[in-house]
Amino acid sequence: MLLIAAFLVFVGGANCKKLKKSITGETPGPFAQLFDKTTVGAIRWDGWVGKNGTWQIGPIVERTLGPEKFHKRAPFFSVVKVKDSISIDGTTQEIVDKEIAYAKDAGIDYWAYCWYPDSCGLESARKLHQTSLHANDVKWCVILQAFEANVSTYYGKTLVEDFTRENYQKVLGGRPLVYLYGSDLTRAGLDKLRAMAIAKNLKSPYVVVMDWGADAAADYCNKIGADALSSYAALGKNNLPFAEVIPLQSKANWESFGIKKAIVPWICTGWNPRPRMDSPNPWSKYYSDATNCQDASPGDLKEFLLSGIKWTISNRDKAVANTIIIYAWNEHDEGFGAICPTLGTDNKPNCDRLNAVKEALLSRTNP
Repeated sequence: MLLIAAFLVFVGGANCKKLKKSITGETPGPFAQLFDKTTVGAIRWDGWVGKNGTWQIGPIVERTLGPEKFHKRAPFFSVVKVKDSISIDGTTQEIVDKEIAYAKDAGIDYWAYCWYPDSCGLESARKLHQTSLHANDVKWCVILQAFEANVSTYYGKTLVEDFTRENYQKVLGGRPLVYLYGSDLTRAGLDKLRAMAIAKNLKSPYVVVMDWGADAAADYCNKIGADALSSYAALGKNNLPFAEVIPLQSKANWESFGIKKAIVPWICTGWNPRPRMDSPNPWSKYYSDATNCQDASPGDLKEFLLSGIKWTISNRDKAVANTIIIYAWNEHDEGFGAICPTLGTDNKPNCDRLNAVKEALLSRTNP
């Protein structure tokens, strides 16, 4: 979506860096630094809604993934109608429950939902998560975009109520985790959201600004009084192999972002929006072969995620919240940044990418 994770450490040899204090003055102790499990989340963009919702995004993404050559990228619950036509509707409790089961089995700690308003369609999966009997198996948080006008409304109040849920993702001893991407929040709006949370006997939210560049991210973060920086995804280059571009670029960016503020490292699992480039849609103008890369292999994903987990453990002065965000659970037609199982053969979902993530996450040290 454009606008729209610990390596097993031998304690005796660990090089513990002094941690910076967070905005609340909390400094994780040395034992927390060494033994806390690095949490790993994955972004959700839930446009896979068939004909549901007032925004009618579903038919657009059914067109982008319609050609037979793109069916292998489609989510596991898709139905091929004819050679170049596909139906994709994930708005049932059964499907969301299956997604929760897949994510839990792989070790995904939380989903970061791109937040959308009621009735548009893209809010359906977030709400079905909460009505699931398995809702607590995978935690969740939000990525806010245009939300300033909502802070004082039903939506703002509901969001703060959501912060109180057992399955809302928290960091640093109880701070609700909130990402911002393409956000319009002002300092006043964020201050009000924090005050509303504190009035509910919650800790102040840990707010992470996502942007493509360190300077822009830091400037906005400082302007509104947010806590940390991250990025939504990472770009490729001239259709080069994934392993030659995105992991190297991302590691360099973790360092440059980390010089400016605390960060949440991001693991982008691909950037090849060819389906959106080949089909007329509202987002085509954002994409170019100059920023594409070849699809990542499962091995590429495993090694990149392992390196991200290791970096986070080794740089807790920068990765203060000890969490990583993956692009993405279900960005199937944009970057093929999707680790959600896809259409396979013999009516069996293809779980190769998710299994690679699972293998990496098995390396994490539990407290």
